[in-house]
Amino acid sequence: MLQFIQNLKQYDILISNFLFHIRNGYLINIFLLITNLVNPLVVAILTILFIASTIFLKQKRFIIPMILSILFAVTSANVLKIIFERLRPSVGYYLETGFSFPSAHSTVAVAFYGFIIYFLLSNIKTLKNKFLVVILFPILILLIGFSRMYLGVHYLTDVVGGFLLGGICLYSSIFIFKAFFYKKRNKVSK
Repeated sequence: MLQFIQNLKQYDILISNFLFHIRNGYLINIFLLITNLVNPLVVAILTILFIASTIFLKQKRFIIPMILSILFAVTSANVLKIIFERLRPSVGYYLETGFSFPSAHSTVAVAFYGFIIYFLLSNIKTLKNKFLVVILFPILILLIGFSRMYLGVHYLTDVVGGFLLGGICLYSSIFIFKAFFYKKRNKVSK
């Protein structure tokens, strides 16, 4: 097991160094824009827009699970960063504070945009539009994770760990939604 972990660290460093050497100004600007799609202010604004949309669409039962998904993601990522205390790559384009594992951006990307996927799939009727949601949002999530590596502030294993943690947070919030909010709605309608 120790050898496996050492191998992962070596691959992390190789990938990090490779991305550092192919970095250019044009792609840096693109990936800065992408990485900022999980900036706390951006997520807060998008969450407010999501809440307003759910109220307008009479889908308020989605609000608490969405907020839980985000809170689970932020809290669990920050707790794990303290536990693992992994240093960030030395090739960062900009100085990022805090520890590296797991990537909080990747965690929140899955928890936040993943919940938007769930919400949209629950409410969109046409197969074409569902297909677009299933293609475009996962690509966005992957690009956010990749942007963290390209900018040199995370290793691949940080991003993969963040994706897995975000998936757990997303699944937990959907489970809570189905267990508590969805059942109440069905009981009321009977």
